[in-house]
Amino acid sequence: MPDIMERSLWYKMRYTPLRDVLRGRITARLDLHRLLDATDLPPAVRQLIHRVAKKTRLWRMEQLDVTQELISHFVEGIKSGIPPEELIRAFGSEKDAAIMIRRAKRRNRPPSWQVLRVTGWLTAALFVFYGGFAIYFFGGRPSPRINYILRVNHTIEKTPLEDRAWPIYRRALLGLDHIARGSSPAPKFDIQPGMKEWPRLLESVTEHQKELEWIRQGTAKPTLGYLLGAKGSVHDAELWPDQKPPAVDTVAGQELAVVELPPLQTLRDLAGLLRADAALAREARDGRRLLRDLNSILGLSQQVGENAPLLSGLVSLSIYDSALDQIELTLRQDPTLIENEDWIALAHRLSGPKVAADLITVDMERLAFQDRLQRSFTDDGSGNGRLTPEGVKYFAWVSPPGRRSTWIEAASEPVAGLVVPSRQTLETIYDRFTDRAATNLKLPMRDADWRALQGELNSRGLLDSRRAIGPVPDYRRVQETVERSLGRRDGLLVGIALEVFRREHGKYPESLSDLVPQLLPEIPADRITGDPVRFRIVDSRPLVYSVGADRKDDGGRPARVRNSQGDRYLAGSQIAAVWGAMPDSTPDGDWVLYPTLK
Repeated sequence: MPDIMERSLWYKMRYTPLRDVLRGRITARLDLHRLLDATDLPPAVRQLIHRVAKKTRLWRMEQLDVTQELISHFVEGIKSGIPPEELIRAFGSEKDAAIMIRRAKRRNRPPSWQVLRVTGWLTAALFVFYGGFAIYFFGGRPSPRINYILRVNHTIEKTPLEDRAWPIYRRALLGLDHIARGSSPAPKFDIQPGMKEWPRLLESVTEHQKELEWIRQGTAKPTLGYLLGAKGSVHDAELWPDQKPPAVDTVAGQELAVVELPPLQTLRDLAGLLRADAALAREARDGRRLLRDLNSILGLSQQVGENAPLLSGLVSLSIYDSALDQIELTLRQDPTLIENEDWIALAHRLSGPKVAADLITVDMERLAFQDRLQRSFTDDGSGNGRLTPEGVKYFAWVSPPGRRSTWIEAASEPVAGLVVPSRQTLETIYDRFTDRAATNLKLPMRDADWRALQGELNSRGLLDSRRAIGPVPDYRRVQETVERSLGRRDGLLVGIALEVFRREHGKYPESLSDLVPQLLPEIPADRITGDPVRFRIVDSRPLVYSVGADRKDDGGRPARVRNSQGDRYLAGSQIAAVWGAMPDSTPDGDWVLYPTLK
């Protein structure tokens, strides 16, 4: 049988080193039995050598070297007259010998193998660690305990029903079926005089004076009174028959960040109706009706933005701007429609907001973030916890929303658990960022320190946590938007005071200081420099302006910029309302506060 195997090609290939095969030689020299059988050593010695060589668990070539060394050792011992039995007894433990030989051979292996060996052990250790962490990670579950929708609604429900505007708006919307149900054509907020939809809007206003009166009554209420969530106002079968309440967790309720907000477009449309009615009132020279419309738009703006999410706050600001449009049009076209005392009362109401924080709040964003954390992290009972698989899916770290993750993506989910900070760390980072933003919003834009906040945004802590925190609102840009509206409002306050002064004295004052304190408590501050706003008479009409981003008094000349062809053109009254502009990009000219409409 051995002779047959010796002649077998498979046998020869099995015991031939690769280097020999590449040289075209089939040597079978790795067969330890064959090497041992070629010696004159006693069977007991040959078996000992074979066992020790195998126990070393070295490469075959190394086992061959070990076998040859042991053969030489025993051959030399027998030649010196020592009996084989004595040599075997002196050899000692086969296991210990194999270990020592293995260590010596491995120390002599090339450096590349040593590197691969360390790498292999590290990879194995990493695999074991990742597997253990994966078990730990997939065992985590979020445990939301606070129903933030219920908390927000509780504040609303404390307001008596007779002080809430929404029940009155609801009655008006049922009468304005084309707005409530979104049928076409619907009068929209952004329709302006001259647009083809404008006559249709005026027709709707004329046909629905009763509903308009209800809207005016609603705007006089102290709060909007719109309840959020599955059991809130959005699931009104009469107004929105297609809206079906979703399934809701009985403990945590709906998520605050995605819950149905008040119908902002519908509320903007109601403001559009009031604005159109104000235009009709001016045309009919009905000052009392016009004044009620102006106050109603301001009241609706206040209701939409009160303690509201950022999106609602921006919609509130757009409604506020529409009120400024109508006040300016009235002041320029026919200011006599409104009596002096009514102008002063309207100016007093306009002067309420001083800074961006009076129109925009960060409180609802903070609550929404806390709700997001409780739905994606565990809770250890003391406000801390770790990311969960639900959190990975919630933020779509691995696969896009709506797509089922593959097994590779699912296997990589624990990576997010390794890199995302703890719940408490994220909340601390977010609170620090939001607190700084809230502090800036309480200051005039010129005094706000957005560089420190930008440093917070660029810090490693927030950058590493940005995915977990989610989109961070650009509060600086929000404040700029609000400041532009407030700057224009300041111009209108001066314009109203100038008009009342002209009526009382037959001419405009020489200086704005003549308006203080009878018509203005103080001259409004330039929102860029902090100095008093400027005033001059141009073509027998007052012009109120800020010196603008370049901080140079250009006599009320509107700022200009260059177009792509290098020509200069008028870019608008607010192009100079820029804070912190670089010298090479600062608009040249002033920020016109009044008049702003053509």
